Amino acid sequence: MTPNEFIISKLQSFINDFPETRVRYEHDKLSDTHFVEVVPNEVYHLNERYMAWESKMFDEFVDQFPHENIGFISDDALVGLSVTAGELYHLQ
Repeated sequence: MTPNEFIISKLQSFINDFPETRVRYEHDKLSDTHFVEVVPNEVYHLNERYMAWESKMFDEFVDQFPHENIGFISDDALVGLSVTAGELYHLQ
Protein backbone atom coordinates (compact mmCIF):
# COMPACT_ATOMS: atom_id res chain seq x y z
CA MET A 1 0.00 0.00 0.00
CA THR A 2 1.33 3.44 -0.92
CA PRO A 3 1.12 6.44 1.39
CA ASN A 4 -1.58 7.95 -0.86
CA GLU A 5 -3.66 4.77 -0.73
CA PHE A 6 -3.26 4.57 3.05
CA ILE A 7 -4.41 8.17 3.54
CA ILE A 8 -7.39 7.90 1.17
CA SER A 9 -8.48 4.69 2.88
CA LYS A 10 -8.32 6.31 6.32
CA LEU A 11 -10.18 9.39 5.09
CA GLN A 12 -12.99 7.34 3.59
CA SER A 13 -13.49 5.75 7.00
CA PHE A 14 -13.13 9.15 8.69
CA ILE A 15 -16.05 10.75 6.86
CA ASN A 16 -18.32 7.94 8.01
CA ASP A 17 -17.28 8.54 11.62
CA PHE A 18 -17.47 12.34 11.27
CA PRO A 19 -20.38 12.96 8.86
CA GLU A 20 -20.40 16.69 9.65
CA THR A 21 -16.98 17.18 8.04
CA ARG A 22 -15.38 17.61 4.65
CA VAL A 23 -11.79 16.59 4.02
CA ARG A 24 -9.37 17.33 1.21
CA TYR A 25 -6.01 15.70 0.58
CA GLU A 26 -2.90 16.87 -1.23
CA HIS A 27 0.63 15.55 -1.59
CA ASP A 28 2.96 18.52 -1.94
CA LYS A 29 5.89 17.12 -3.88
CA LEU A 30 8.05 20.20 -3.32
CA SER A 31 7.99 19.79 0.47
CA ASP A 32 7.30 16.04 0.23
CA THR A 33 4.45 16.42 2.70
CA HIS A 34 0.98 14.89 2.66
CA PHE A 35 -1.60 17.47 3.78
CA VAL A 36 -5.09 16.68 5.05
CA GLU A 37 -7.49 19.61 5.36
CA VAL A 38 -10.41 19.12 7.78
CA VAL A 39 -13.39 21.46 7.95
CA PRO A 40 -15.34 22.85 9.71
CA ASN A 41 -12.93 24.59 12.05
CA GLU A 42 -15.02 23.65 15.08
CA VAL A 43 -14.26 19.98 14.53
CA TYR A 44 -10.58 20.58 13.79
CA HIS A 45 -9.97 22.87 16.77
CA LEU A 46 -12.49 21.75 19.42
CA ASN A 47 -13.65 18.17 18.88
CA GLU A 48 -11.76 15.88 21.26
CA ARG A 49 -12.83 12.77 19.38
CA TYR A 50 -11.36 14.26 16.19
CA MET A 51 -8.13 15.16 18.01
CA ALA A 52 -7.78 11.56 19.19
CA TRP A 53 -8.43 10.31 15.64
CA GLU A 54 -5.80 12.68 14.20
CA SER A 55 -3.21 11.58 16.76
CA LYS A 56 -3.85 7.90 16.04
CA MET A 57 -3.80 8.48 12.27
CA PHE A 58 -0.51 10.38 12.55
CA ASP A 59 1.09 7.60 14.61
CA GLU A 60 -0.09 4.87 12.23
CA PHE A 61 1.15 6.81 9.20
CA VAL A 62 4.59 7.45 10.69
CA ASP A 63 4.90 3.80 11.77
CA GLN A 64 4.13 2.55 8.25
CA PHE A 65 5.89 5.30 6.29
CA PRO A 66 8.76 6.60 8.47
CA HIS A 67 10.36 8.55 5.61
CA GLU A 68 7.16 10.43 4.69
CA ASN A 69 5.63 13.55 6.28
CA ILE A 70 1.98 14.26 7.05
CA GLY A 71 0.29 17.39 8.33
CA PHE A 72 -3.28 18.25 9.26
CA ILE A 73 -4.72 21.71 8.62
CA SER A 74 -8.06 23.46 8.49
CA ASP A 75 -9.28 26.13 6.10
CA ASP A 76 -7.98 28.90 8.40
CA ALA A 77 -4.36 27.71 8.12
CA LEU A 78 -1.64 30.02 6.81
CA VAL A 79 -0.82 27.41 4.19
CA GLY A 80 -3.48 26.05 1.92
CA LEU A 81 -4.04 23.29 -0.57
CA SER A 82 -3.52 24.15 -4.21
CA VAL A 83 -3.85 20.89 -6.14
CA THR A 84 -5.91 18.37 -4.20
CA ALA A 85 -5.79 14.65 -4.88
CA GLY A 86 -9.33 14.33 -3.63
CA GLU A 87 -12.19 15.76 -1.67
CA LEU A 88 -14.42 13.62 0.52
CA TYR A 89 -17.61 14.42 2.35
CA HIS A 90 -20.43 12.41 3.87
CA LEU A 91 -23.32 11.72 1.52
CA GLN A 92 -26.54 12.03 3.47
